[in-house]
Amino acid sequence: MHELLLQRSDGTFQLIVWDERLSGQDDVTVQFGDTRASVTTYDPTIGVEPVQTLSNVRSLEITLSDHPIVIALSPSMQ
Repeated sequence: MHELLLQRSDGTFQLIVWDERLSGQDDVTVQFGDTRASVTTYDPTIGVEPVQTLSNVRSLEITLSDHPIVIALSPSMQ
């Protein structure tokens, strides 16, 4: 698994994760450490609309394959 963490000017983080498997998939859990008010996932190979939006989460289960998944994270709820 590979990852790239970006931060937007509004404080939102975007975590981009991908795998390099030529075939098959890996199920992974991404732990955020702190509870996030909102977590939204995007699959850029499908389009620009969110695939999933969750509220008040500390972790996210995703399936990785050969393309990136973008996870938008609101600031933590501390």
